[in-house]
Amino acid sequence: MRCFCYATEDEAKVKEGLVNVSGIDEPRVIRSTGHHGNLLLIMEAEVVRNRDIIAFFSRLSAEDLASLYSMMEKRLDDQNGFHLRIDKQKAYQGEVILTTGKDVINVSGKVASYPKSREGALEALSAFLDGVRETSNV
Repeated sequence: MRCFCYATEDEAKVKEGLVNVSGIDEPRVIRSTGHHGNLLLIMEAEVVRNRDIIAFFSRLSAEDLASLYSMMEKRLDDQNGFHLRIDKQKAYQGEVILTTGKDVINVSGKVASYPKSREGALEALSAFLDGVRETSNV
C-alpha cells in the first residue's frame, strides 16, 4: 500500500489513514521533493500475512466487494498484479472505501496461481473474494 503526503497535508493524518487501512503501525516514509521543489512524502505499508490481507478486504462494504468482483479482469495486470484505490480522506476517518479519485491510498498485490496464468489468477482471486464475502456475511 502506498500513498503520497503533499506539503499541504498533515503528515500525521495521512500516516494515520495508511495505518487504519493497512494495520501496519509504522509505515515506511520516504522523503522526496515534488515537481516545484516542495516536500513530498511517500508512505508505504506492506501487508504480507494472509490473515491481514483477509482483514483488509473484509473491511470493504458489500457494494465495494461486488465492484471488485465485477471488475477483476480490469484490475488485474499482465503480471497478475491486482490494483485498487482507497479513499485517503475516508481512511483517516477509519473507513475503507474504494474510489476512482486521485487522493488515494494505492493498493497493489500479486495474485498467486499455479501454474502462473491470467486465468488461474482470476480463478484464485474469484475464490478469495468469495471467501471474504462469505466470512463477512455480505
